[in-house]
Amino acid sequence: FSSPALSNQAADADPDEDGLDNGVEYVLGTDPRFTNQGGPTGSVVGTDLEFTFNRKDSSETVDVALLVQVSTNLTDWTTIPGYSIGATTGASTAGVNVNEAGPVSTDIITVTIPKGSDTKKFARLRVIVTP
Repeated sequence: FSSPALSNQAADADPDEDGLDNGVEYVLGTDPRFTNQGGPTGSVVGTDLEFTFNRKDSSETVDVALLVQVSTNLTDWTTIPGYSIGATTGASTAGVNVNEAGPVSTDIITVTIPKGSDTKKFARLRVIVTP
């Protein structure tokens, strides 16, 4: 997060006011100085919600943790069970697929969330940056 043009470089700041905090933009590989049109997407596949986002390989560090949280009302978000995103599919929670695009590139992360008996299901990406 070392850009001289940013007025606030904190991981949870959003100086370009695009709804993506600096920490999220770091993971997605977008530029926190400019409003972005990208970000995680969700789609219904069968009876499941598929939540997809890109992760830059350079963000795979010990001080960055990724978690996909789920809600049925946009107010109460689950942390447990949540979907922990690891470096690989095997190092992630069940339901997470990590598609490695190459050794120095961007991974495509897909989280499959069963709808179950819920009439609505929402997902969000939580990026935790530990100093």
